[in-house]
Formats: sequence, structure tokens, C-alpha cells
Amino acid sequence: ANVIDYSLPTVAFADLAANSGEPAHELLHHMTTFGAVALEGVPGFAMSRKESLERVPQECMQSDDSSAYIEATMADGTLRRTVGTRTQQGLPQPLPGTNGCNAGAAGLRAVVEMAAKYFLNALDIAAAGAEGGDEVLMRRSGRSEAAEVTGAASQGYQTFSELMGAGDQLEHFHAYHVTTAEMGSAQYSTATA
Repeated sequence: ANVIDYSLPTVAFADLAANSGEPAHELLHHMTTFGAVALEGVPGFAMSRKESLERVPQECMQSDDSSAYIEATMADGTLRRTVGTRTQQGLPQPLPGTNGCNAGAAGLRAVVEMAAKYFLNALDIAAAGAEGGDEVLMRRSGRSEAAEVTGAASQGYQTFSELMGAGDQLEHFHAYHVTTAEMGSAQYSTATA
């Protein structure tokens, strides 16, 4: 079997935070060429990720009330529990369950929101400086055509920040449990966000 080693292009968070044009244009290039980029060096990310991946499964997925999470058994017998929420028009909605569940996720959610704002600001800087940037970006979004079809007054979003601020973002955590005859019960093996 052929194995393809692929890694995403990276951009340093510190470069985006500097609000200069070069990293912003590099980011826009990566997004329009590859459709994704890895943002490295986000302050507080490693610590808040670790805390959330430890606390969210404990606080949100241990109760007997399974209405707070979704449970699925994978093909190999691994049990996956998922808890999710969303941010609607820039307002984070609570996770289902206890206050501890929300507290466990709060740090990571705040860091991701902060990084997203810098990311979008950099895209906005690059798009504003790109020749014909706004026109090209609106065509790519498909929003202008939809506005014309529905007769809406808006001709689309002027910036990436405006687009994200008006949308909904799905946020979810998975915890994977392995059950073995020797253990007699489910044990956490991995949690992801």
C-alpha cells in the first residue's frame, strides 16, 4: 500500500498577532491553495487543551444521564461518547450537562475563539490588500448569488470576520473507552476535541 505523508502548511500565531501583511498573505495563499493551515504557537492552547481533554469526559460523560452525551460503539468494540454544542453568531452556547462540564471546556473554547479572531483578522488584511480581493472572495463564498436569488438586500459578507460572526460553529468532544474482559468495565483511552 502506498502511504502518502502529508502535513498542512503552518503559520505562526505570533506572526498573525503582529498584524503585518506578509504572514496574512501567506495565510491567504495557504487557504486558497490547500484549504487548510495549521496555526502554531497559540498562547495557552496546549494547557487548555490538556485540561479540557481531562475534565470534559469526567464532568460531561460519566453520569448515568445519557441525555447529556451521545454514545456509539465502534466496529472494534470501542465505546465513543460525544458531547457537543455550538457558537451561534459569536455567542458560545453551553454544553449539555453540569456547570462542571462547561467549566471544563471554557478555557479551550476561549483560546480557540481568540485564535480564530486573529486568524480571521489576518485573512481580512490579506483580502483587503489583494487585487480584486473582495470581489473574488464574495464569488467564492456563494453568498452573493444566494442574496440575488432570494431578493435579499445584502450582497454578501465584506470580510471573513463578518462571515464567521454571522454563522454557527459546531464544537464537540469525543471520549473513547475500551472495554476488555480483564478490566470488566470501560476505561478511557483517548479524548479528542
